Amino acid sequence: MESLLVFRLKNRMRKIVVLALLFLLLPIAEMALIDVVSIKTSSIVQANPEDSHTIRILANGTIKPDTPNIWTNYSTYVLLGDLKVQAGIDEPAIIVERDNIVFDGNGYKLEGIDSYGSTGILIWNRKNVIIKNMEITKFYMGIRILDSSEISLIGNRITKNHRHGIYLECSESNLTDNSIIENYIAGNKEGSGIYAIGHEIYDPVPELLIPKGTRIIGNTIKGNDGGIFMERSANNNISLNRIDGNYNGVDLSYVNNTILTRNSIGGNTYGAVIMTSYDNGIIGNDITENNNVGIWLAGTLNISIRKTT
Repeated sequence: MESLLVFRLKNRMRKIVVLALLFLLLPIAEMALIDVVSIKTSSIVQANPEDSHTIRILANGTIKPDTPNIWTNYSTYVLLGDLKVQAGIDEPAIIVERDNIVFDGNGYKLEGIDSYGSTGILIWNRKNVIIKNMEITKFYMGIRILDSSEISLIGNRITKNHRHGIYLECSESNLTDNSIIENYIAGNKEGSGIYAIGHEIYDPVPELLIPKGTRIIGNTIKGNDGGIFMERSANNNISLNRIDGNYNGVDLSYVNNTILTRNSIGGNTYGAVIMTSYDNGIIGNDITENNNVGIWLAGTLNISIRKTT
């Protein structure tokens, strides 16, 4: 009888100890579960320890800070969900510091908070980078490409940014052989859909600092303050674009050896404005129903206009 009583007391004590442990561990388990769920579902990048909101794709291929919504094998980077980055004044949301990569938006959105000077994606002094299938919205500029070559922007939606949708600048190094293909660029409020500019010194312009070989093909550019703006550039191909509802459809200054062909340019205030440029061709375009002037030439030399209505 006594041994049975002792057994029952020991068994009851074990149950009490187990229940007490469960009671103590349950809040910890709940907190861990909450942390995991919040990490998996969050798409808002807050300030990292350096007090910056910028996501960096580093030269070694890693991502800083670690961002669950971006998968990578160090040559391809893929968005796994919408990403809202609270980039502040003059901050980029994403900086690419690695060459020879593909960044696939996978149909998802990169969204800012309309901060002055902010940029969706900054590519500076890089080579062979592809940005594709991404929506970029609510930044000061959508994509900025500086002193880089062989950059391709393919199939992106770049909308509702405060200034320029895509901005290319050559200031310290070369800006060559870049491609902007089949993007939808619309509603960028106070700038151009595509804005490309060379070095600020007009004469003489260092040969290295003239953007060359930019291909702008098959894009829809509509409802921006300006359509395509290029200044101090050469050897470009602007073709098969639909450009409508902007102030100037195409605006070229100090641009040489460039061809505009098979574009539809309509419903703008001015269709095509070409100033202080030479050796350019306007061939096979539909430039109609613009509100003021279809084609305006000033200070140009050796401009060929053929099969254009």
